[in-house]
Amino acid sequence: MTVAHFFCFALRPPLVDCVKERDEMPGQIRHKHGSTAASKPGGGHTKGRTTGKGHSHGGDSFACMEMLCKAFEMAPHIVLVFGRDRFLFVNSHFEKVSGYRREDICQAGFDQFSIFAPEDRRGIRSEIRGVLRGRRQPAREVRILTEDGQILFCTLTTRHITVGHAEAVLATLTDITAEKRAVRDILKAKDKYQDYLDALPIFVAVLDSSGRILVANSMAAKTLGSGRHRLVGLDLASSFLSPESAAAFRERMSGANNGSAAAEMHLYTLIAEDGSSRQVYLHLSPLRSSDERVAGWVVSGLDAGREMALRDHVESVERKYMSLFRQIPIGIYRTTPDGRVLIANPAMVRMAGYSSFEELAAAGIKEDSFHPDTPRKAFLEAVESKGRVRNFESRWVRPDGTTICVRETAWAVRDDDGKTLYYDGIVEDITEQTTARSDLDWQMEFERLVTGIALLFMSAEPSAADSVITESLKQIGEFLDLDRGYVFLYRDNMLFQDNTHEWTREGVEPQKDRLQNLRAEDFCWSNAQIRDERIIAIPRVSDLPPEAAMEKAEFEREAIKSLIMVPMVVGKDILGFLGFDSVRTEREWPERVTNLLSLVAEVLGNAIVRRRQQAHVGAQQGARPADPLVDPFLDHAQQLRLRRGRQIGGLVEKQGSAFGQREAAIPAPVSPSERSALVPEQLAAGQLRHQSRAVQRHERTGGAQRPLV
Repeated sequence: MTVAHFFCFALRPPLVDCVKERDEMPGQIRHKHGSTAASKPGGGHTKGRTTGKGHSHGGDSFACMEMLCKAFEMAPHIVLVFGRDRFLFVNSHFEKVSGYRREDICQAGFDQFSIFAPEDRRGIRSEIRGVLRGRRQPAREVRILTEDGQILFCTLTTRHITVGHAEAVLATLTDITAEKRAVRDILKAKDKYQDYLDALPIFVAVLDSSGRILVANSMAAKTLGSGRHRLVGLDLASSFLSPESAAAFRERMSGANNGSAAAEMHLYTLIAEDGSSRQVYLHLSPLRSSDERVAGWVVSGLDAGREMALRDHVESVERKYMSLFRQIPIGIYRTTPDGRVLIANPAMVRMAGYSSFEELAAAGIKEDSFHPDTPRKAFLEAVESKGRVRNFESRWVRPDGTTICVRETAWAVRDDDGKTLYYDGIVEDITEQTTARSDLDWQMEFERLVTGIALLFMSAEPSAADSVITESLKQIGEFLDLDRGYVFLYRDNMLFQDNTHEWTREGVEPQKDRLQNLRAEDFCWSNAQIRDERIIAIPRVSDLPPEAAMEKAEFEREAIKSLIMVPMVVGKDILGFLGFDSVRTEREWPERVTNLLSLVAEVLGNAIVRRRQQAHVGAQQGARPADPLVDPFLDHAQQLRLRRGRQIGGLVEKQGSAFGQREAAIPAPVSPSERSALVPEQLAAGQLRHQSRAVQRHERTGGAQRPLV
């Protein structure tokens, strides 16, 4: 088989009629202006192998023709070979995209130009004839009419070739339908979105796949120094970028075509229409068709000078808010439902008891970070059910074991499916306020207790004073949750001391009978302080100094862990001391306890003096004069009320400032319904302030000696 035989076979039967056997005519496939691409012409057989049928092949021509045919079939483009009156060859890709069958359109009598749109046929026919006459034609855009009536936009490139002695035209067509449709959609949407584009304060331009400008907003026109309509059709890189910037821009376009472009801005040198240059940041984003080919580009950017000014402004605002974030005394946080800490300002870190955010983030918010009385579960249930909590109070346990009271406002941030992503919140430390409120409540309760004790003394006969003292020890011991209360009285010029009155909690062994006729000098350390009218408050018996060895031995014998002893002084006389023991646990003795026990010691001391006086004088007849016992109490009770008024005022001022901080710290605006809910609280605060001012006026006018009604 000759090369001509092979070419006829590879290019399908329609070429058989126009190519003769090598024995009759030399078979060549060559460009009209190029070198031969087949066997050498001649009348005899060329060197090569001989087939069983006696035909020989030119080895080089055979291999060349085989490669050419395979290339036609494997090409991703349409390949057509035009004869003078019919197709000599079409590749399989044309069949795939057009729907025509190769056997049908390569038959004699089929109009090879009928595959094109009617308005293109005349021009293509003229072009093919020109190429057959030896004229070169530039690439042009044509439309193919598919079997089912669809239009394919293609770029047509033609070249003259010779098959044997047959003149033909090799045509390649590149499908640009997707690009054309993308450009059409862009232009269709241009008018619709032009106003939006013009409103943007940044450079925005839409390019076609080759980089020519299709749409530009007003900022782009201003930056390029040209009218918006004059920009359309100009190549952005070659028309407005410096050579170095143009090369970099095209390189990134090529990278995006290969899927490797990074989504970031780059600095380019832009040459405006008037010749001035400036630095601009441009971001290049590809517009892809349904088959993932790049159909166009969106270029956005900023003038570098403007961008620097904007960045400075952003950094300034960021510094301002970061300073507020760091210095505000209210904690700000963002945590996840599982306890991870995403954001926390320094105030929040300090409240939680950590030295740095990294430590807090590593530890997270755990269940043991909350006091058992206010578990984290309660907070989670509240914020999940309502989406937000306001003024939620709880107690946090720090890593060092200390507890603080906090009040927080938080809200849940959820995704589109309603799943909670994290909680944003603000929190304030209200430990001082809570403690002050607790102290005030405690003092009011203690005042009621002492008032009851005074009423007992006022209503009791002198002979019942001992039982009233014991009952007083019981009530105070139970109120303070202590285990033993007692009174020791001195005698014989303070040489001896006796345990005259005692109360013990159930299960605690009494010591009164054993502690009689004690020599004061045996307990010189404690008695020296009592004589100096000093209160002895011992949180831990084990910490007593060596000079208190006798006292320590006695206290340990009685299984005492903590105790307090308060001198009972009436006038200039030291009668003895009032004491309370804690056997079950160690106890601290805050100032509020020592102050109020001092009051009780004075009341009991007066009761004892009164009893002694009654023993000497005897019972008096007739109406009893005012009980001298209650006069000191009334004075102390009045002082308690004055002190309480001052504490209420101070607490209210703290609460008021906390209200103001909380109101200012809440980022979300307060709705009218929420604001109306605060009215009762604000009215109550106002009333308490009024009471505080009344107390202060009472003191300034010298009314402290008169009972407050």
